[in-house]
Amino acid sequence: ICIDFDTAALITSDGEKIETVNEYSGANGSREKAFKDARPSDLPFLDGRCYTISADSLISDNFRIFMQKFHITAGIFSCISDGDRMTYLCLLSYGEGRIWHSDDIDFTKRACSILRARAQMWKTQSLLQGADDFMKSFYDSAQFAVAIYGDSSKELIFRNKAADEIFADPMDEELFRRRFLIGDSVEEAVKAPKEFAATGSGDMYMVYTNVTLWQDSTKVDVFTITDITKQKQYQKKIRESADLDDLTGLYNRHRFHLDFETCINDAVRSKGQGTLI
Repeated sequence: ICIDFDTAALITSDGEKIETVNEYSGANGSREKAFKDARPSDLPFLDGRCYTISADSLISDNFRIFMQKFHITAGIFSCISDGDRMTYLCLLSYGEGRIWHSDDIDFTKRACSILRARAQMWKTQSLLQGADDFMKSFYDSAQFAVAIYGDSSKELIFRNKAADEIFADPMDEELFRRRFLIGDSVEEAVKAPKEFAATGSGDMYMVYTNVTLWQDSTKVDVFTITDITKQKQYQKKIRESADLDDLTGLYNRHRFHLDFETCINDAVRSKGQGTLI
């Protein structure tokens, strides 16, 4: 089944202007755009409903004025999407005596169903692309590193610039995979954050792990990695300042007591003897 028309136009309106998305003209179609220079107020069908108007249909004054202005004698105006931006499929006839039959209307409904599905798919893809672009922009400007891997495939899905710097050394990336991605490592890492030491730079990192769903509903492992190198260096400095004499740099009384206590405990556990010199 097909439908005969002079012009088919796919138009959109945001309430302020009309845009022609696509247009096809048959042998009797207009050489100009179907609704050239039209404003939304010129098109009375832009109300979210569908209209089928044959040459013998009784129509209101606003539709009569509209059809006379654009030299239309019959038309089918099918709403594909409404809301802030409405989209309409318009099948127009300029000849005399055009009567739309049930097959014409059925064909138009099927075509509109396909177009609605495609429009929803385009909208979804646009939203996903927008979300993906926003996520990449956000994470690339972040001070922490993010790495996302497929939960089953263990393949890299996304990594921001900070993570690229951490894994610039292939050995570090391989060590990270072995510790956090192989076997039950992911399940263990989810329970509590774990430290990771980069062999290339000697820096220390804290790795937080989470398992979630990606945009296509596949399960992914998300690793958030923060640099704790300065924190570790500070902790080491505090420990050393507690154990070392400021003047000589030798172990002080505090460290002596700790080591002496350790030696005594070792001797007691081994049931041995010791000598203090």
